[in-house]
Amino acid sequence: MIMRIQLTLFQLIVCCLIVKRCDCESDVIYEGKSYVSDGEPLNISCIRSAYGTPKWTRNGLAVDLNDPQYFSKEEYLPSNRIRMELVIKQTFWEHRGEYKCDPLSSSSHRVEIVPSKESDEAMRSESRVLLRPNGTLKLVCDQDENAVFPINWYKDGKRVLEREEDPRISMESRILRISKSNESDAGEYMCVIEMSGLSYPFAAHLGSRIKVTFPARVERFPPQIQPILNRNLTLECKVQGFPTPRVAWFVDDIPLHIYQQNDSRYSTMDNPDGFLNSIFVIHDVRPGDNHKVTCAADNLEGSAKTSVRLA
Repeated sequence: MIMRIQLTLFQLIVCCLIVKRCDCESDVIYEGKSYVSDGEPLNISCIRSAYGTPKWTRNGLAVDLNDPQYFSKEEYLPSNRIRMELVIKQTFWEHRGEYKCDPLSSSSHRVEIVPSKESDEAMRSESRVLLRPNGTLKLVCDQDENAVFPINWYKDGKRVLEREEDPRISMESRILRISKSNESDAGEYMCVIEMSGLSYPFAAHLGSRIKVTFPARVERFPPQIQPILNRNLTLECKVQGFPTPRVAWFVDDIPLHIYQQNDSRYSTMDNPDGFLNSIFVIHDVRPGDNHKVTCAADNLEGSAKTSVRLA
């Protein structure tokens, strides 16, 4: 039997407005740094729908706003929108992850922490596995090998799944294997015994965290470039590595922060993705700016550098 439903023009307009309004209000817009050095403050803000319960989460876990290291505020805007702000007064490694101000939204803001050399020393005593490109990555859960309930794995707070479209991943008992591993497999892994219908982040049986790391790498500069006089010169150092490497610049093997004391035209800035100090700048190039410029990157697993001569 076919049922016919007749709607008035007014009802159709109302339906369209409701659909359009819900689509718009499902959008979440984030602002804030994507990379921050540990020990530095971090500010993240978002604009979202005023409907639902405003709440900050990191990797699926609620941010404890009673903790004195956090500060938050909210501002209600026109059109049923709300602006939320989260401030972390001093960041550390545990603050890296996916932040959300709307737990039901698919949008998030990723934060990576750039460890200090002091943090490197602390990490050396923690569980970690060095990634070998195109090799097989093997992680062993430290939970009870006779566990009755299933053991699942999470990478940076997201569930690792065996999928047909990615046959590299396999799980057996307490072991996670990733064949033909690459840099995208680096990160922080955790195994979880998910019992009694509970799952991460609610499960009580959490294994230790295992960092899958790889050394700092830099993309090579050409041997020589010729800047244009009276224009600004910019050089971007493209860096990879996990944990996120630190970047330093040198002019004729002199650290940039020392060289700047005699020439303030030399500086650095973050790239469009927010990678710290990854762009070198000379303002208003002059004939005497024929120096060797070096970018050096390092993390706890190693270092790399590349140089270019300004002709």
